[in-house]
Amino acid sequence: CEHKLHGILTVGHIDEITSKEDWRLIQDEGISVVCITSELKLCDYLCCIQPEYEVIGRTMAELIISRIPEFGSIFICGGNPKWEAHSAILRGFKEYLSENRCPNLLYIDHSWTMDKANYVNIFNQITRPDVAACCSVYSQGTIMLGEALEESGRAGRLFAVGSDLSDATADRLRHSVFNNVIQKNPYAQGYIGIRTLAEYLISGKLPEQKRVYVGSDVVFKSNLVMYEHENYRCLFL
Repeated sequence: CEHKLHGILTVGHIDEITSKEDWRLIQDEGISVVCITSELKLCDYLCCIQPEYEVIGRTMAELIISRIPEFGSIFICGGNPKWEAHSAILRGFKEYLSENRCPNLLYIDHSWTMDKANYVNIFNQITRPDVAACCSVYSQGTIMLGEALEESGRAGRLFAVGSDLSDATADRLRHSVFNNVIQKNPYAQGYIGIRTLAEYLISGKLPEQKRVYVGSDVVFKSNLVMYEHENYRCLFL
């Protein structure tokens, strides 16, 4: 028998690798779409499952500001300004500083790929004598930032906050290269995404909101064990 595609679950920033014509054909076929992490700009969709990025930025700012003096500068791996998953975190960070009248100077790097040139720039930024803290809004930046902290000898001297708990980042949190890591709960995003799509296809149940937020966690060295060996699934379920 012929198998027909009824639903698509998208993950990440895929607008740049697809065309409006691709999505027009998908919609003409009556295929339902649910987005994870990032909203599609090229077609309509049932809903987008994502973290509350601005809240993540505000949380990062509060963690850092509570640990450094007013004269300490902050370096941020800010990612791609065209991607909401990056730019909204940075926006939340800046808003927190403004609302709380924090005078700390920001240095922001807007690269988003892992390559030697970007790594060298990150290294040079964190070795500025006025930099007291650093953070990254995305996972690749977190990995490069962690490497730069280790290589420069500034690990443990700068207050550092990362994003996304890869194995390498978890190990650096364990060894105090990072003080905190923001875990955006990818398992919950995927679980809710596929459940939402399945419920619509099976029973016609529409999601209550166009944008469905999934909570993120601040991971410390002390509670890292709860996020290892896929234990975070148990936290969600």
